[in-house]
Amino acid sequence: TRPGATPISSELEQERVLPVIEALLRKGISLSIDTYHPDTMRAASAMGVTMLNDITGFSAYPESLRIAADSGRALVLVHSASMASTSCDEFDGGVAIEIFDALYQRLQIMEQQGVPRTNIIIDPGLGFEKSQDSNLKVLRWLSLFHGLGCQVMLGASRKFGHLGKEQSPKDRLGGSIATSLYGAQHGVQLLRVHDVGQIRQALGVWAAMQ
Repeated sequence: TRPGATPISSELEQERVLPVIEALLRKGISLSIDTYHPDTMRAASAMGVTMLNDITGFSAYPESLRIAADSGRALVLVHSASMASTSCDEFDGGVAIEIFDALYQRLQIMEQQGVPRTNIIIDPGLGFEKSQDSNLKVLRWLSLFHGLGCQVMLGASRKFGHLGKEQSPKDRLGGSIATSLYGAQHGVQLLRVHDVGQIRQALGVWAAMQ
């Protein structure tokens, strides 16, 4: 699901990921599966994953939402549509409000399928078809998303910070720490990160100073 990646079949996806899920679950680790294929959701759910994360908001296939709802798992509702409306430029919070409205509409559909809000996690979708300027506006208005009545997940890891010619997103640890601490300060319940040890240490120090 990374930007620019070539889509793969559910068969190849499961060939890659299901053995990993099986091995990690044997170690007692809670897992989230990141997929938009409904049959992968069904298979991973049957194996015992804790969370289903679909960047399309469970809308890629007609049966996606039904399968997700029937799983009883925590469902991550990600916003991934581009923000093309000219109204976004009217004031700083325009992008965040458009995302809020889109998530609210999808949230209502999920509730109609019997999914309680306690099982839904909101992700404003930083980086998914959004410009860097739009991403920063969403961060500045991050607290708005608590108004949806769900837990909020922030996936800002390795998406912020200037990179030199020879650098890669792996060199954005400083930006990842900054956005993670910012998210924690604004009440985000879940952080999606790459550099787990470093972010955990930063959060520990931050929490000790509160």
